[in-house]
Amino acid sequence: MSVSARDREILRTLAGQLAEAVAAGSYRRTAELWRRLNTLDSVRPMVWINEICWHEMNVNDELTCRCEDPFLRGREEAMRRTLYQWRHLPADMVVDDFLPCPVAFTESDYGIRMKAVPSTQAHGARDYLSVIREESDV
Repeated sequence: MSVSARDREILRTLAGQLAEAVAAGSYRRTAELWRRLNTLDSVRPMVWINEICWHEMNVNDELTCRCEDPFLRGREEAMRRTLYQWRHLPADMVVDDFLPCPVAFTESDYGIRMKAVPSTQAHGARDYLSVIREESDV
């Protein structure tokens, strides 16, 4: 995969900003509190903000992706969202010191295919159609 110099610079800048967030150090204390909470130790209530209407949050272009490559845009979007949340909605957020890499896969024609009707609204939900109506459909 060939990466343009522009895309590389965009991602390096964002990765540097994430590294700065990790280096701030407060995440270690917060991560330890999450570990203790998850082992049922008595600690203060933790706040996790994970339901964010991202398409409504980009009021100052902080979330605008600039990479040209579609795969790299996905990585850029994830980094921009993490940084946005860290700056504006940190609560008890922990910024990881690594970047997860998505699994690559392709679909096959094996099994039952999903049937869905796309939404007529920009950010609306799909309508899923039942594909198994009787035993012979299996």
